[in-house]
Amino acid sequence: MPPLRLVVSLVIATLASAVSAARASDDSCQKAYVIPYAEQCSFAYKTLHKDTSPGNLSAAFNACGRAQNVAVSCVKSPNRQLHAVALGALYQDVTQQAEIALFAQQFGVARALLQERMQILDVVAHDGKPGDEVARERSQTKIDLADASAGLCTQGALASAGDSRRLAHDKKYGDLANYLRGKAGEYAACALKAPTLSTRAYLEYVGFVALEESARAAQAAGRTDDANAGYRSCIAGARHASGYAKSPVKSYLTTIGELCTGRMNGAYAVDQPAPIDAPEPKGFRPLTLPKR
Repeated sequence: MPPLRLVVSLVIATLASAVSAARASDDSCQKAYVIPYAEQCSFAYKTLHKDTSPGNLSAAFNACGRAQNVAVSCVKSPNRQLHAVALGALYQDVTQQAEIALFAQQFGVARALLQERMQILDVVAHDGKPGDEVARERSQTKIDLADASAGLCTQGALASAGDSRRLAHDKKYGDLANYLRGKAGEYAACALKAPTLSTRAYLEYVGFVALEESARAAQAAGRTDDANAGYRSCIAGARHASGYAKSPVKSYLTTIGELCTGRMNGAYAVDQPAPIDAPEPKGFRPLTLPKR
C-alpha cells in the first residue's frame, strides 16, 4: 500500500471548546457530533496503514461519510466559530474519504470527492485563510484529480477485455490485431492524464503490452508489415519510457522491449510462450521472456 498522505487539518486547536461554546443556530446542525465523528473518520483512516482488507476499507469509507454528513449540517451556521469548526472538519473528512477511494480504485467516486474538496477550498479562501496554505492544498488536489482521471480512463479501457479473449478464441487474428491496436492507443491517451512521470510510464507499459499483442496477432494473420511496425513502435516507446520510469516498471519496460525485439527478429515464435488463444492468467503478473 502506498503511504497515505496525512492531511494537515485546517481545524484550529480550540475546536472542541469552540463547538461546546457555539450557540445552536439551526435545528439541523448536529454540533455535538462534528468533532467526535471527525475523530472516528481519522481513526478509521489511520487503521488502513495496517489493515487494507475490503471490510476495513469499506468501514473507513463509511465512517468518513457519516462524519461529512454531520459537518455539512453545520457549515452554514451563522456562528463563525461553529462554521470554522465544521468547515475544517468537512475538509478533513472529504480528503481522507477521497484517499480511501483512490486506494480502493474507485476512481469515479474519488474524483467527485476531490471536486468537492476543491469547492471547500474556495470557501476556505473566502473565509480568509492564509493564501499560501490554500494554494498548496489546491495544487495537491489537482494532482489527485489527475490521478483519479487517469485511473478512471484506464478502467474504461480495460472494461471490454473480454472482446479480445473472444476474438482470440475464435482465431480471428486480423480483427484481434486491429482491436488491440486501438486499445494500445486508449492506454496511451490515459497515460497523458497521469499526474507523475512514474505513473505515466506504468500506463504506457500497459499500452506497449497491448501493442505487442496486436503485432503478434497481425503476425499470426500473415500481416508481416503491420506486425513489424507494431514491434518497432513497442521497442521505441519502451526505450523512451525507461528514461523516466521507476522500479519495478523500468524492468517491465526492459522486458517488453526485449520481447518485441525477439518477436520481430524471429528469436521468439508467435506461439511462444503460449498460443495466442490460450486462457489469460488471473490477476496481474509482469511479462517474462519465452525460452529460446
